Amino acid sequence: MNGPDQTHAAISVIIPAYNSETYVGEAITSVLEQTYAAVEVIVVDDGSTDGTSAVAASFGGLVRVVSQANAGCAAARNRGVRDSIGDHLAFLDADDLWNTNKLAVQLALLEGDATTGAPAPEIVFGHVVQFRSPELPVEAVHLPEEATEPIVGHHPGSMLLRRETFDAIGWFTEDQQRGDFIDWFARALEQQRRIVVTDEVLMRRRLHLSNMGLLARTGPEEYAQVLRRVIERRRAAQRERGSGPHLVE
Repeated sequence: MNGPDQTHAAISVIIPAYNSETYVGEAITSVLEQTYAAVEVIVVDDGSTDGTSAVAASFGGLVRVVSQANAGCAAARNRGVRDSIGDHLAFLDADDLWNTNKLAVQLALLEGDATTGAPAPEIVFGHVVQFRSPELPVEAVHLPEEATEPIVGHHPGSMLLRRETFDAIGWFTEDQQRGDFIDWFARALEQQRRIVVTDEVLMRRRLHLSNMGLLARTGPEEYAQVLRRVIERRRAAQRERGSGPHLVE
């Protein structure tokens, strides 16, 4: 697949990082090895107490490190957006990896096909594969066979979008450790944004003890909170319209 003109789009890549010195170097490398080069790579160190900033800074001028007090992943992503200059935005968690053609594939799709006359998409996702972090013994993270198959990547790390689209949808919600992207994606759907998912695998999501433990501890309660927020937002929209179907619980 031929990549788009390198001068056409400026992509800012934002990597939120908290105590990620073990993995952040690999994440950064996967961005720097893209066949379509980003205009900037911003690592937002979210109050790390380890060597995260030092690892990111070791890449020199290729990476900009922004530090803040610990406020969570959503706040770190928002900080990165505020400090970025690109007209396109991409995000990558500090423990995940991109395939080398990730940005090129998605940018080509965002450009659309002028011969069809169809409007170009506003948000492009890819497929994702999960992998057990290699430093862990097999018994530490058990992956059923189906978990290694590609899945639709409705995940910030597998997304590319225009800044104007992000601005219209709004910031990531900062009052949750998890679920902020579900809330953001729900708003994108409510606004009927044009979204496509390419069949290509573009991201590898690392499974390790830290991220799996966080999911187990906080996931269900925070996802329920996100769902309540979505329901309340839809009810408010219906009240403003004064008509439409009622939500049935």
